Formats: sequence, C-alpha cells, structure tokens
Amino acid sequence: MSCIVMNPESIAAIANAAATLLHCGYNYFGFAATPQMHEAFRDCRPRSFYAAEEIYKRLYAVNAAACNGRYKDHEAPVNDAAPDIDCSKYIVHQPSEYADYHYTIRPWHYHLAKLIDFWLYQTSEYDTWKDPIRTAMLDFQEELFQFIVRQSGEYFNAPEWGKL
Repeated sequence: MSCIVMNPESIAAIANAAATLLHCGYNYFGFAATPQMHEAFRDCRPRSFYAAEEIYKRLYAVNAAACNGRYKDHEAPVNDAAPDIDCSKYIVHQPSEYADYHYTIRPWHYHLAKLIDFWLYQTSEYDTWKDPIRTAMLDFQEELFQFIVRQSGEYFNAPEWGKL
C-alpha cells in the first residue's frame, strides 16, 4: 500500500461538509453527526460553531501523520501543518432535497463519499488507523453510505421489511 497527502482543497471540501454536518445535522443532510464526531472535533469550535478551517487542519495533520508513519525510515517527513488556503472556496455538499416523502440522492453525495473514501484510505496506516479523528470520519462515511442506500430508488422498490 502507498500513502500520499491528499490535495489540500479536497481536504477542505471534506472539512466543510463535516463542519456543516456537525453544526446543522439532520436538518441539512438528512442524517445527523454521531457523538464520536462531536467528541473528535469538540476543539474545533472557536465560538459556538464548528470551524471548517480547524477541522481542515486536523484532517490534514492525520493524513500527514499517516504518510510520515508509512515512510518514516526512508523519506523526509511531511510537514503536518496544513497549507494556508481559503477553505470556504471548496464546497461540494449542498442542502439535501426532499421529494416524494424521502430525501433525494444527488451527484454531490457520491462525490463527497469518494473524497471521504480517499482520505480514509490515505490515513489507514498503523500509526493513524485508530486516531479519533479518523474514527469520526469513518462514522461520517457510514452515515453517508447508509443515507445513500436508504434513499435510493432500489431500496424503496425492494420488498417491504421482513417480506420475501
């Protein structure tokens, strides 16, 4: 397995989605942040709201730590300080839409899922795979995946619960 530091703009997009989920939750996404997410990012609240910039820095640091752990014996360490970027420019998520008695799946759901998948893959090294930030992002991934499945047409058209 190889490991790279993900593009800062992509990490910022994930951070923006995580901050929105933590701040707005179900009313925005159609699912809520888990208690583990709130705990992992509790220090990312400079005031009464979750700051995407702070979450971005934490996500970047975990990714850099994974690379440093992976290549510690044969490459120069990666700086774990996130590059300064305007995080507010990088947003892939949008408010969920509700139609026909359920939320609708949009292309951005899949785009966000792939961004999170990539970040999780890049942080799955020995030193970081149990990091609380990574665990929180695994929760985010699971909630997003469940949302996508449960809101899909295939799920709604499947036989009723408990019936063959």
